Amino acid sequence: MDTRHEELLNSPVNENLDQLRLDSDGHITEQETGPHFTEILEDKQNTIELQESHEEIHHVSKPEESNELGPSFSESHTTDNNECTRSQAEVAEEFRRREELVEKYRQSLNEQKAVKDLNLQLQTKLAEYFRRKKVETSDQQSTRLSISGTVSDSTIDYEQKYIKYISSLFDLRHQCKVMQSSYTEQINEMKTLCQKKQEEVDKAYQDFMEFKYNVGKKAINTRTGKPINSKELSSIFTTEKNKEAMVREVRLENIKLKNQLSKAEALLKSKDELSEGLHLIDFEQLKIENQTFNQKIEERNEELSKLKQKISDTVQIITHIREKLQAVLDSNACQKKILDSIDMDLSLNKDHLTKIKKARELLKTENAKLRRSCGLLGKNALLLNYEDSFDSVVNKRQSLEETKRITANYRLQTKALAQKIKNLQHNRTAF
Repeated sequence: MDTRHEELLNSPVNENLDQLRLDSDGHITEQETGPHFTEILEDKQNTIELQESHEEIHHVSKPEESNELGPSFSESHTTDNNECTRSQAEVAEEFRRREELVEKYRQSLNEQKAVKDLNLQLQTKLAEYFRRKKVETSDQQSTRLSISGTVSDSTIDYEQKYIKYISSLFDLRHQCKVMQSSYTEQINEMKTLCQKKQEEVDKAYQDFMEFKYNVGKKAINTRTGKPINSKELSSIFTTEKNKEAMVREVRLENIKLKNQLSKAEALLKSKDELSEGLHLIDFEQLKIENQTFNQKIEERNEELSKLKQKISDTVQIITHIREKLQAVLDSNACQKKILDSIDMDLSLNKDHLTKIKKARELLKTENAKLRRSCGLLGKNALLLNYEDSFDSVVNKRQSLEETKRITANYRLQTKALAQKIKNLQHNRTAF
């Protein structure tokens, strides 16, 4: 609730800024501030009443939760508790609905603030535009009237007006802060006072209900001559509680409607008082707004035609892209079929390759076994070397036999010569 009050207290600044209007010649005009401040006060009063209704609902639901007529009454009568629970649920539903309305009201205030900020920005842009336009026109007039020496001082007047409005803006902001502090103090005082009054009311209501319950327990039925049943007594008190809650709600609505009626009457009276002098101003303002709206409509129509052209171009592009996409999808389907056939061939070739590899391994093992068993078969170099070695061995054997034969001959010759030598020596000795 405090944030909503701050938003409402900050709203006069934007509303007072909205009072600085621009006429058709580019000059800033200030409207009457009275109705705006009355509207601010009315919004403030609405907020205070909304807060009071919120607190009243809270306090209405609170007694029904905490009003106990003694331990014996609450423990012995379960039906009374159930009906009180139902009434509490209804009050809680009403409280939730009011909370939703308060949240919507808060969102509306935020939207109003955003719109006012946007309005202020647009008015600032318009002021800058008209200022530039005024400077350009003054420059043109000064060039035209330079011979006579009559130069317009409109820019100086405009700056003076701008300074005056800025000072008035600061004053209004100061007033807003003062009003905010005073309203905050008033709200706090009203809260404390309302809380005290509500506590007194709750206490008095609790005492009254206990007194009525004690009297009801002692009462005797005139028809039967017996004391009143506790169930009937609890149902009577529950019905009375519900009726009391309904009466409180109706009273609250009645107070709200009375306040709204008084506000509407005051607003109608103020409008009647101000209508005589404001009709012409409102008419001129509406004419200016109508012109601006017509310009905006023309701009929007141009933008709309451009957007329609863009839409037609985009539709053509999309159709072309869809056709191309369909062709790509068809080619993709064909390529998928080819890929599936290639995958099947690949799987078959993989199986065939595994079989060939297995056969190759078997052949390798058999070839190794055969090579180990065949000796030099198939080894041409070794065979040639072996043949050469065998031939050389045969030749060496032949040469060895020849050498042995020659050696034997030489030995025989040696023996014969030795014998001759012996014979000669023997003969010499004999002589």
